[in-house]
Amino acid sequence: MTRGDDGTARSTAAVCREHSRLEPDERSMQVLYSSAMSGQPHHEDLPPVSTVGDDLVGADTLISSRHPAIRRVADVLRNAGDERQRLIIVDDSENILAAIQNKLRIDSLYLTPDHALPHELRRSLPTDVPIHTVSPDVAKTVFKTEKRPRLFALAHRPSPKKLHELSNTQGDIVVLDGVRLAGNVGAIVRTARAFDAAGVVLVDSGIVNSMDRRLVRASRGAVFTLPIVLAKAEELIGFLQDTGLLMISMSAHAGLALSELRTLQQRVAILLGSEKRGSSLYLEDHVTERYRVRTNPQIESLNVSVAAALALYERQKRE
Repeated sequence: MTRGDDGTARSTAAVCREHSRLEPDERSMQVLYSSAMSGQPHHEDLPPVSTVGDDLVGADTLISSRHPAIRRVADVLRNAGDERQRLIIVDDSENILAAIQNKLRIDSLYLTPDHALPHELRRSLPTDVPIHTVSPDVAKTVFKTEKRPRLFALAHRPSPKKLHELSNTQGDIVVLDGVRLAGNVGAIVRTARAFDAAGVVLVDSGIVNSMDRRLVRASRGAVFTLPIVLAKAEELIGFLQDTGLLMISMSAHAGLALSELRTLQQRVAILLGSEKRGSSLYLEDHVTERYRVRTNPQIESLNVSVAAALALYERQKRE
């Protein structure tokens, strides 16, 4: 017990609650920024929090967006496109579990008071991971117009994958040229994983981080299980020439039926462009064969994620 200014006795828990609402000073902010960018936690600068071994019922709720733990989240959101940023945000139990299963190191976990920690996640989460309960108002302030999860984690971002890491792998490579909708990219990553592709290469995607929060959500965690490589078109062509991989594409007017894809025994790179513009002339010039997807002539094109699924399905059936 401690004694307040008015002489009343206060429990240690009450003191901790008061401390958790204090405004951090400028030094704390500088330490906090360095912590978020480097991925190195500074738990000594933070008030005591729960861990997976604690009973979360009655745990203190963070009600200030200036709290150091909340400021770390804000810094990660603000600097998501910075290559020096070593932390990523992972939303929802399924994706957090996928991150843990694929050896990503969880830095800290956050949940709103109305969301219980799922049993499977509680069982899988390392016992030393700090758990913060965050008020809905604070979550709204931090995430602004972005999706506001009721459960999310900060995790250490794995090292970016490189083209050469796809050289000695099994399975085809999916090349997305100019596909900029994170929902489409995430869906294709999940489909590529389902059909045992070796990886996905993003060219001119506008995405600067393969662990983009939107991709994690759209792929339902598949980005943690499959190499996602960001590359320039010239780098991709150099890689294909060095490895001898053929690149194929699809067209409504191609001569070969899509079912012919199953006759190709060697690995291939499957080129897919955006639904509106298609793939670039530069990459199309390096395509070996084009395959026809027969559709109703009144339908101009298929969504790129659907086209990817059709091609990968046919490849899985190769003789």
